[in-house]
Amino acid sequence: MEINKYAGPIKELNNIDKSLYDKFDIKRGLRNKNGTGVLVGITKVGDVCGYKIEDGKKIPTHGELYYRGYPLTKLVKDVEDTHRLGFEEVIYLLIFNSLAQKDELDGFKEILASNMTLPRGFFENTILNLPGTDIMNKMMGSMLALYTYDKDPDNTSIENVLGQSLSLIAKIPLLAIYSYQANYINLAESRS
Repeated sequence: MEINKYAGPIKELNNIDKSLYDKFDIKRGLRNKNGTGVLVGITKVGDVCGYKIEDGKKIPTHGELYYRGYPLTKLVKDVEDTHRLGFEEVIYLLIFNSLAQKDELDGFKEILASNMTLPRGFFENTILNLPGTDIMNKMMGSMLALYTYDKDPDNTSIENVLGQSLSLIAKIPLLAIYSYQANYINLAESRS
């Protein structure tokens, strides 16, 4: 089959007149005409600041990522200065909109630890035996496969979605490590 034979008409039929972007104030990509970022959603979770607008002019500033109003650089510095890991603290902040007190963080860590294990045979069946060398694709496929192990996957109650989210969050480090190891094993086998 000659794909090009079919691709030409698709390009022609789906061509959009460039003047319509200006006429209807449609954004191209993630930028306004003046170079500022396009607002793509409203969230209280994160914000990125890379410039200021003064007298209608965009002025570059030192970029900063904020999580729930806290500059990420300060969160990282605090974690590094006190020799903590910070994964659970940042997750708690993102979900619950505040930094955890010690007892809250301890309880949160227990919840994550109790959700950390993968289903029996999951590594072999889902991660190791499926082809692919891209670690992120293996992780994504693994996360999607976990849906089939969920007893109530389509329940959208806040309690259930929170439980599902915490379960996935707890498993992400394992999925990353196992995907990396599977990639290493697959590369070693392909070289022999």
